[in-house]
Amino acid sequence: MGIARALGGDGWSQVTHIGGASGGYWFGSQMVYSQSFYDKVLDASLPVEDLLTDWGEGYAQAQLDAVAAGDGTGRLPAQS
Repeated sequence: MGIARALGGDGWSQVTHIGGASGGYWFGSQMVYSQSFYDKVLDASLPVEDLLTDWGEGYAQAQLDAVAAGDGTGRLPAQS
């Protein structure tokens, strides 16, 4: 995240491709598809620890909501 912050908004506007594996892919997909995450990463006044804690809490809540709605059972749909 330090590199992402160092690039700043101007640097990211020049990025045309992003790739990664495992944690790098997670980070890249959040930067590309989550405007909120992108904005927080580039906000140098926000400690990285707070950014990750907030993201983790939101992710955990989304998982709990999916399970409560029956969407997180881990079972595949019946095939016909």
